[in-house]
Amino acid sequence: MSALDVEQFGVYFEALHGHAPFRWQRRLLEHVVSTGTWPEVIDAPTGSGKSSVIDVHVFANAIWASGASSQRGPRRLAITVDRRALVDGHAEHARRIADVLSKALEDSAPPILTAVAGALAQMRAFSGSDGDPRGPFDVAILRGGRPASRGWLDDPAACQVIAATPDMWGSRVLFRGYGSSRWARPRAAGLLALDSVLVLDEAHLNRRAADDRPAGQRSGRAAGRRPGRAGAAGHGHDRYSCRWRLVRHRCRSGRPGRRGI
Repeated sequence: MSALDVEQFGVYFEALHGHAPFRWQRRLLEHVVSTGTWPEVIDAPTGSGKSSVIDVHVFANAIWASGASSQRGPRRLAITVDRRALVDGHAEHARRIADVLSKALEDSAPPILTAVAGALAQMRAFSGSDGDPRGPFDVAILRGGRPASRGWLDDPAACQVIAATPDMWGSRVLFRGYGSSRWARPRAAGLLALDSVLVLDEAHLNRRAADDRPAGQRSGRAAGRRPGRAGAAGHGHDRYSCRWRLVRHRCRSGRPGRRGI
């Protein structure tokens, strides 16, 4: 398997989504791959593709699995937000990527997708059975109103994306997982605290979750802001990006609604 590099991210992203990534997404990937850590703050306006931190995490793990970088970053991405609909949106975004990469291992697909899927599949310690095959990476969802995902607990070596509400994530990190048995709580706490990164969406509404993260765990706070303000960690939106006009259009577009009586 040939080694992957950050220069191929644009090709990968376009093969998945049909368009090129924003420049801030490229810069975030470069930072994560070169340092093995995530920045403390991801400052990007609403509408600029903050959910694509999932794409960055998946591609960074594929690079590390292919042996292209001496650095090694977290296998697990926990992305939390205090809105169930947004949690479901993050999980759906991750599942779409996983589905495309799973098909790339079986059918003819762009070479970049096959390479990424193959690299991620090599990370697994357990590939699943014929009746229950595992994709290139795990997607889990932890929120109220539905049973919590448990399959991600069985293969700590795999690349994983965990979409959760802050309460569900925080209760597990504090060994008090809602809906978990007392015997399962240490395992969930260990997996979320070690070899893991927390991305806290709408961080200004969830300061407690950032305070509860384990000592030493990196937390990327995704703050939605209006365009024209630079990212505090240097990984915000870029007004010189070739797609800046699209970001500005998204941020200034009206959101008409109808009020009922």
